[in-house]
Amino acid sequence: TSGIISAVGRSDVISRMNYENFIQHDAAINPGNSGGGLFNLSGELIGINTAIATDGYSKSNAGVGFAVPINQAKYVIDYLINEGKVIRGWLGVQIRDLDEDMAKVLGLDSKKGAMIALVSPNSPAKDAGIEDKDVIIAMNYESISDSNELKNKVSMHKPGSVITFTIIRNNSKINIDVTLGARPDQDQMADYFSGIDSTYDLLGFKVDNIEDQLGVQIFRNSKVNSISQERKGFIVDSSIGKFSCKRIVNCAGNELNHFNSMVGITKKIFSSPIQSNVTEPVKPMIKHLVYSAGDRLTLKQTVHGSFIIGGGWPSIIDKKTKRLNISFESLLKNLRVAKDIVPSLESIKVLRTWPAMVNGTNDWMPILGQSKLFPGFFVFSFPWMGFTGGPISAKLLADEISNGYGKLPFI
Repeated sequence: TSGIISAVGRSDVISRMNYENFIQHDAAINPGNSGGGLFNLSGELIGINTAIATDGYSKSNAGVGFAVPINQAKYVIDYLINEGKVIRGWLGVQIRDLDEDMAKVLGLDSKKGAMIALVSPNSPAKDAGIEDKDVIIAMNYESISDSNELKNKVSMHKPGSVITFTIIRNNSKINIDVTLGARPDQDQMADYFSGIDSTYDLLGFKVDNIEDQLGVQIFRNSKVNSISQERKGFIVDSSIGKFSCKRIVNCAGNELNHFNSMVGITKKIFSSPIQSNVTEPVKPMIKHLVYSAGDRLTLKQTVHGSFIIGGGWPSIIDKKTKRLNISFESLLKNLRVAKDIVPSLESIKVLRTWPAMVNGTNDWMPILGQSKLFPGFFVFSFPWMGFTGGPISAKLLADEISNGYGKLPFI
């Protein structure tokens, strides 16, 4: 087959956890072609066909294919032959793309490059003097367009390679030489980033917004010991230290009662275990939410064709670990109710099942808004609203916090 190359450097095609730098083309790739060669008109091998884009419903080829560039494939082949495994260069940073707002804040003329969100201790980047909020705009004097390009280029160099990074720091351009290390395995990576941010990815990079433009801070894996009021807001004593804040939003699952009691809110909120399922994509059957009041089951079809079956029969709480476990009996009961509503679900396969907690009050009425007794303390508990009510209530809460002006992002 033949076709046209429409893009290069494509990423996030299969997973953000991979090193992806795909060639995008429209030459037909049929079942069994994965691993086959992609050639140019001169007969030169330029890539290895790997994946296709599908239409989401029938899983048929949507006319777009992706191939691994031959240079990347040769790098992997050489390592496998000589070392028996692939060893990639490692910088030891968490990175993110620049948007227009961030570029303006940093005084940059362009949003090309990759911003250092965090430097790991005892890493090659730390040893060389790279700092948080540095912006890498070039590597070995070749420009870097985004974080994905930086990630791929670093990974294609061997450990021990000396790389020159061109960096913007405090509106000044500097060059820093870094001797790359070998990328640690998953367990070693946990040691490098322990105590900093547990949400690193397996590649040693993190493409994420760690600092919101509106000053919102998110603390992960921390325990709140007490909340007390002060004139301009609250003082929170936590496992990561004390800090002051003007607003607190309490939507912490089964910890709702614990946090509410710290500021004198006594209305009891009960947590109930539920189980949710996602099916394979199929042709459209329903276009709206179907609600079974008896079992509080929500059933919705996404734009991609998958059905989301949420709520309904509870999953099981393990008495020893206190964690939610998926119950096969619960799964079957949820599916029976869903199939009674939409009989066509009989032949659909379930792809994923997970447990969750839903909060509710005695009257099962939602709590959404600011406490009158404690201005700045927001409680967010929306029971049994499934996958339609959740985003709506989140938007209402965001508007409430921002005084109705809608300044907070809704994602």
